[in-house]
Amino acid sequence: MEVNLLRKKTGLLPICLLLVLAANPLPFDLFDVSGRTKRGTLFSIPKTGQGGAFLNLTTSSKLAAAAKAANCNQKFATTNVVSGVVVYFVTPENKYGALLFNATETDFTDPFFNVSIKTQQ
Repeated sequence: MEVNLLRKKTGLLPICLLLVLAANPLPFDLFDVSGRTKRGTLFSIPKTGQGGAFLNLTTSSKLAAAAKAANCNQKFATTNVVSGVVVYFVTPENKYGALLFNATETDFTDPFFNVSIKTQQ
């Protein structure tokens, strides 16, 4: 999966941009990614306050049902990253998954994200 976590500090909250390299045009062009493999992973709109829901994704069928309900049709998503934000995704192989932002911290210059990922096998 080619999820790129790009970070940018804006005010007090770090911003996270999840993007698919196949997005055209790319919404973020700081890095040259032209040589990377482009795949068709799609994301849901980020959902806040979903830490408990993420913990309940204990089976492949529960994960697929939650991701389908979240409507994974975005080629990129941006979010103010706070604990409990979940972004669902579907890969080109029709495998579903979810990203949970557990915590965010900012040191003197850069934000740090602690992320949990659940995917179907």
